[in-house]
Amino acid sequence: MANSQPVVPPVVVEEFTCVGSGLLYESYPRESPADLRSLLLPTGGKNGISDRDRSQKWWLAQNKFYGLAQAKATPIGTLRSKLEDALRIPGGMRVPEKILNLESEGNRRYNELLLHVLKETQSPQKGAGKPSTATGMPSKKTSNPNPPKAAASASKGKGATNKPSGKPATTKGGGTSSNSGPAGRPATAKATKATPRTMPNMGLGSFELVEEIVVRTKFTQGKATGASAPRKRGRSPDRMDEASSKKRARPDDEATDFGFICGTYDISAPEILREWEYVGDNLQLVIGLDSEKRLFGSFQFGILSGVLRSPVDIEPRADGANAKFEWCGREELRGSEVYPHKPRMKGVLRFTRRKRDGRHTIKGSMEAVPTLGKCDFTGERVGELMVISERWEDYSEDAYEEF
Repeated sequence: MANSQPVVPPVVVEEFTCVGSGLLYESYPRESPADLRSLLLPTGGKNGISDRDRSQKWWLAQNKFYGLAQAKATPIGTLRSKLEDALRIPGGMRVPEKILNLESEGNRRYNELLLHVLKETQSPQKGAGKPSTATGMPSKKTSNPNPPKAAASASKGKGATNKPSGKPATTKGGGTSSNSGPAGRPATAKATKATPRTMPNMGLGSFELVEEIVVRTKFTQGKATGASAPRKRGRSPDRMDEASSKKRARPDDEATDFGFICGTYDISAPEILREWEYVGDNLQLVIGLDSEKRLFGSFQFGILSGVLRSPVDIEPRADGANAKFEWCGREELRGSEVYPHKPRMKGVLRFTRRKRDGRHTIKGSMEAVPTLGKCDFTGERVGELMVISERWEDYSEDAYEEF
């Protein structure tokens, strides 16, 4: 017996596609800056990949994802050089805001399409307990409740011509036209078996959601009968919305009391600029929240980049919030030396929500910065939360040994 497999096609977003877990270009996903660095600019005596270890489309895809737009026919050597040059520049490997917006749009459109397909493929289940319309048997809600054979036998009886609702009409199969009759007919069993719920893998972040609905559909189909089945299956969209909200990567103002701190901040650090004038003023801090509503972010301070996190809960204030953090990172100027976290590598952040003009500002200090020691900085939120591709493990003791 053939299985029906609803197929959700990829969503096209300009020159990219999306299957609910980020953008794809020619079926290739975006590699993180840390992965690209280890592949293209390895250190510690390790060997990187050669030009031919990846297809030309892979090289082109990485250029596209990081805003290094190139023509489709660009040679691999040129594509590689562009990536390596960007990796050597502090802050050069940043995903442009346009790409992030396209990624958000693609994920949203794909998930909407997925929900629609699931709803449509579940719709035949709503007729469980009723005769299949393909057999020509009318349902009990139609204007003429008699099947053709039942009507013929009724016409032979005495006074049965105009009384279709008197006695339940009996068929050769032993079924009746009562409420329990259609649920036990072979036609219904056949229609039920023809609707298994097997779904292909839709990509990370979507498959678990689909699997939950598939398991739930099979479970209720085995237990429910008659009119009770649609009511039980009717709860699936609620469970689906709940599961979808748990997978939401970007917190917003309605989702958490501290959603207002999330975003991208332009940073000013006079001490860094005085010591290293050539790093420019393109200093940036990206702040998000982890699953426990604690702070997690990434920073690019010209001479130093890395990630930070709060070991304790964020403290609310009337006009904002305070957060303590610990950090680890990598030096950008001298051989990309890794700095695994040490107890002295900590700091504080003060977030302020200015009601009079709607601006969100930040003031903070970071301790144990190479050469400087303590570094004070200020900033202002200039954009939404960007994707934080770096992980705490990227700057662990193991990563230090690799470099």
